[in-house]
Amino acid sequence: MWVSKYDPVPSYTESINAARYTGTVMTEIDHNYVNPVSDDYQKTLNALMGESNRSRWVSQSYSSNSYKNGYKVFNEYMTHGVYLLYTNDRLTASEQEMLEKMKINSMQKTRGFSNFGNFYNELKRLYLSGKPNHDIASVYPDILRWCEQQNLK
Repeated sequence: MWVSKYDPVPSYTESINAARYTGTVMTEIDHNYVNPVSDDYQKTLNALMGESNRSRWVSQSYSSNSYKNGYKVFNEYMTHGVYLLYTNDRLTASEQEMLEKMKINSMQKTRGFSNFGNFYNELKRLYLSGKPNHDIASVYPDILRWCEQQNLK
């Protein structure tokens, strides 16, 4: 796993700088938790975010094009979404809002995951409206239905 050096932005709070760096590490590690759950849905994910639906989820000529199938695209969406759910419990509301805007902008404009903002907003809504102490795996059926609905638009 490659991790860049810690490079705080002087104009950001200590919490935001720490969250940004934590995100680099956490999203890589989080694949060890997200991917095994996604394995149970691999065929569905390849159809939902790959094949003829790929252009709804990935912009052309971006780093996101190295994610060659819907399963890999979904896992990238999900690991970054789970990271933001994690920070939602640890930052102030204003810091979380700032971090969410930064992450959504980075995912969509820099990396080419064109529908990440909408995906994350739905993931957050589903997760926060769930039963106490539920895990991210319990959200999969609902987020997959939502993805399917996005493909029909």
